[in-house]
Amino acid sequence: MLPLSMLQRPALPHNISEKVSGHKAANYIDIFHAGSMKHAIMTDLAGISPLIEKVREINGLKERTPFHFYHSGVGVLHFHTDSGELYADVVDTRICMGDISNPNAKAMDLVFNTLIQKISDMKRKKP
Repeated sequence: MLPLSMLQRPALPHNISEKVSGHKAANYIDIFHAGSMKHAIMTDLAGISPLIEKVREINGLKERTPFHFYHSGVGVLHFHTDSGELYADVVDTRICMGDISNPNAKAMDLVFNTLIQKISDMKRKKP
């Protein structure tokens, strides 16, 4: 096994999306984020206001608290920051959006499209 000092964090855009469900994925994220990940606050999200506006227009989504979105009572989108980077958790998928001060436009599109797909999947699975 390589020592942590030899590991490099995957660069964008090669690994834009990271699965966060399951134990192995959580370990992977902990290695690269050293436990400093926190929920994003309003000032962290200023650069993604166009994305937030689009998300707020999706029928059936509720924003129970600022920037925490739910569909049919299930949390489907919220945001984190770590080491100057912004992340979106879309159901069970974590997407790195790049630097807080200059989020990646392709990553914002990926967040929106992933959210639409996950909501569609949830609707299909409903009895």
